[in-house]
Amino acid sequence: MLRKLAYILGTGLGSGYVPWAPGTAGSCSALIIFYLIPLADSYWLIFTAILFVAGLWSSTRIERDL
Repeated sequence: MLRKLAYILGTGLGSGYVPWAPGTAGSCSALIIFYLIPLADSYWLIFTAILFVAGLWSSTRIERDL
């Protein structure tokens, strides 16, 4: 279960698997998340910090698998 969660987070909700321009697809998914989650400016900093820590965890876990 945690392995799947790490891959979902580490690939940008699966957008990293797009065969053409995966970086662009990841940026588009980030913009969608940004516009769908209505947070005040101060909460975006907290949200970003939480996602940063989650990204560290998922990238470490994926690196061990690969």
